Order: sequence, then structure tokens, then C-alpha cells
Amino acid sequence: MARAKTKTPAQLREYERKRDFGKTAEPAPRKRRAKRGAPRFVVQEHSARRLHWDLRLEHDGVAASWAIPNGIPDDPAENRKAIHTEDHPLEYLEFEGEIPAGEYGAGTMKIWDRGTYQLEKWEPGKVMLSFEGERLSGRYALFRAGKADKDWMIHRIDPPARERDPFPEQVPPMLARPGRLPRRRDGWAAELLWRGERALAFCQPGRLRLQGADLTDVTEKAPKVRRLTRQLGSRDAVLDGELVALEGTELTYVIFDLLYLEGSDLCAEPYERRRELLDGLELEGEGWQTPAYSTGDAKALLEASRERGLAGLVLKRLDSPYEPGRRSRSWVEIANAPSRRDESRSNRDQLDPGAPADVLDCAQVAVWIRGMFDQLGLDCYPKTSGSKGMQVYAPLDRETTYERTKPFAEAVARTLEAKFPDRVVSRMAKNLRPGKVLVDWSQNDEHKTTVCVYSLRAKARPTVSTPLEWEEVEAALQAGRAERLVFDHAEVLKRVEEKGDLFAPLLTQRQALP
Repeated sequence: MARAKTKTPAQLREYERKRDFGKTAEPAPRKRRAKRGAPRFVVQEHSARRLHWDLRLEHDGVAASWAIPNGIPDDPAENRKAIHTEDHPLEYLEFEGEIPAGEYGAGTMKIWDRGTYQLEKWEPGKVMLSFEGERLSGRYALFRAGKADKDWMIHRIDPPARERDPFPEQVPPMLARPGRLPRRRDGWAAELLWRGERALAFCQPGRLRLQGADLTDVTEKAPKVRRLTRQLGSRDAVLDGELVALEGTELTYVIFDLLYLEGSDLCAEPYERRRELLDGLELEGEGWQTPAYSTGDAKALLEASRERGLAGLVLKRLDSPYEPGRRSRSWVEIANAPSRRDESRSNRDQLDPGAPADVLDCAQVAVWIRGMFDQLGLDCYPKTSGSKGMQVYAPLDRETTYERTKPFAEAVARTLEAKFPDRVVSRMAKNLRPGKVLVDWSQNDEHKTTVCVYSLRAKARPTVSTPLEWEEVEAALQAGRAERLVFDHAEVLKRVEEKGDLFAPLLTQRQALP
């Protein structure tokens, strides 16, 4: 095909108008003829305000340009948005570097792929071509998809370059079973037990969505994690991990498994292979990290975690596949038994609020919660967990869902944390110190379990989850005697005989969530 002669720089005036070449290293336009041979293309990964990919085609002496927010599709089943931008000078086909802050397109520009292309059609609203690059190959079409000149789409015409597993929409997480150290400890990997909020990250070029254990969208809880896609670039992936408050109130995404990568479903792969691929991604950033795992002496690791006041370990068989939604024997959760020093770290019994260093700290926070509910016109009822925690229940007789009650409970917890930062935390923290109370709002969830009223706890002295009167909670606070709120089965039977069922109003009271 004959090459067109170079046009005047007039068509590059828009490019020149947007840039100060005294501040940016981007090339300034200059008259030059195109090189002989097949026309060139480049795809530049542009980490600007939002990660995107810039496609540039050498044509009529300039680089015709489109910004593609979600990367160039490799499957004809998916069309992707392509924003037609101003023509660039041909020198831009070789440009990589940093565009300074404050300048147009500020951010990092690096070449993702380059090569030549064969042109089939170039019309005002449609371009058809075949790429011949290092990563990008095959027939594609760019076509206008709106009234504005900038509104285009890009479509792959050829079949996918390779067979791809479908990208999953949802994956229920695999769960561990509580247990003890196995007799034979070879063939197991050990990870820290985080006690955070489980979250799966569905990552596609320029897009990230966090899914909670209950399959709801929790992306808004950790805004910094969205920038994780900048490290993944054009790769699509599904990650498993937990949102953990390591320092302060900002949540960090702790990543410990990889379920899908670049068109391959990895669930059937052994844990060891999945971790190898995950570690190869080197995912470390301001809001996320990939902690190491160990295949060493699990007993010594467990003792070390106990000495440091950590929650415990999760052991995973090196040959185990990922079993979505199953509580598998291939994963074993080993929690450290709480002691006087670190009893506030265990959340096995913590509820709303829970896991205090003193059952009086819990009572104080429960009274604060009651005060908040009073202002909202809601009655609420306290009960002990039968262990270290206390629970506060607000009956609702109107039709509602966890999608409403869970954010409401979270708002209550965060309000208390803001008002009493030295006494209350609203999420499990690695460094939760004695004297602080965790207000665990996450129990408002159909996938969570909680101890039922009048249930006995498995202890040498079987204490009971007991409904309380607010007057006796306040009396215990004034007297400074936590033992007043602990009852065994005989004491509870006597209480019911004297006071009746203090939880009976929860079945009849009529009130709605504000």
C-alpha cells in the first residue's frame, strides 16, 4: 500500500496547545516524513489520574490516538470503550517517561506493546486493521459509537488468541475448619490468622471490585485498594484476602491466595502453585500487601505468634485445591488461647460489643450504645455472651434486610470509635490492646453465627448467655464488679423464675430502623 505524504503540522495544533514543552519531556511536533515500510503502532500504559491504555496508529504523518480505559479486548465477545483524542506527533510512538504533575496527562507513560499493522479500511467513523506486535496480534475494528467524535469502541474480529476460562462474577470464599496442629506436619503451609474481614478482589484492567464473604460489594470500605490494578496492569486476576486494620483506621488488603490469572482458572491448582504465581505478581503497595507463608515448624510458629500476642495460624495443605464455599479439612484454623495479656485479641466469643480485657468495659460501651439508640427512638436489650462479650439487640418488626442493618450497625460502631477513641475500636485490629472494646457490627449478616440466648458455654463452669436488665448493667458499672454479670445454669433458672423472660419483648415490640 502506498504511503501518504506528510501533512502540515496544523493537525497537531491541539496537541501542541495542551502542552508546555518547557515542563514536559513529551516530544514537540516537527515536520518529518514517515518511515518506509508497514505503518507502526504503539500501545502505551498510562498511569495517570486513572490507569488506561493509549493506542496510537501511524497514519498520514501523525499518530492517530485513542485512550482505552479498560485495555484492548482479547475476546470478540467484549467491545470496549475507546476515546478518540487529539493526533500526536510520530515521535510519540517511541515515548516513555514521566509527565510532571500539573501538566496535561500527568503520570507515568510506558510502552506496553509496539509493532506494525496492516490497514484494511480507514473511514471517518471506522478503522479496520491487523496488528502485528509482540503482545498484540489479530484483526480489530475501531468504530464510532456516539454522536461526539470522541465516542468510539474497539472490537476484536478474530477469535481469541488462546482459549480462556470465563472471568468469574462471584466466588464464595473457601473456609478453614477450627482444629489443632496435625500429627504429621510435613506438606502444610502456615499463614498468620488475621481476624479481618474476608474480601475477594476481582481485578480487570483499570477496574477493581471487592466482594465480601456474603457476596456483597465492599469496595467502598477500602478506597486505596483500587489502585492495586496499577500493579496488575493489563492482567486480570481474582485474589483472596482480608481487610485488616493494621495501623490506624485505614484498612489494608492482606492477600493470601490467587484464584484466576490472565484467562486461567486456578482453583484446581494446588495451593503451592497458586502461591508461587501470587508471589510472582509482587503485590505490595500503600493499601495492600502479600505476607509470606512458611513451610517450617508449625508448632514453633504457633508459639511465636502467641508470644507476640497474635491471633494464631491457618495451616493449608500444599496440595489442596481452592474449594469455593466449602469449609474444608485442607485448611485448619488454630487460634491462640487468650491469656490475661492478650485475651482482648480473640474474637471467637466477641459479639456486639466483644472481646474486652474487662466484662465491665463491655458494659460501659453497651450503655453508650443504649444512649445512642434512645436518641433514635429505638429500644434495645442487653445480654451476655456467656463468655467475655456482651450483645445489644434492637428488635425490628418491619421488613428489612442485612443490606440496611449492617451499614447501620457499622455507623453506630464508627460513631462510638470517633467519640471514644481510647476505649472503642470498630474493627478487629492486629494491635488491639487490653482495655479497648471491639464493637463488632459485622455480625449483622446471614452468614455469621451468634450464641443464642440461654445457651450454655463449653467451660469447666458452664456459664450461660443471659438476658439482662439495664438497671443491673449500670449497677455493676457503679460497683465496679464484673462478676455480677456472669451466671451459671442454676442462677439463670432462678433469674427466669424471678424476672421472667427478659428477652420476650423482642418477639412483640414494634419499631422500625430510622
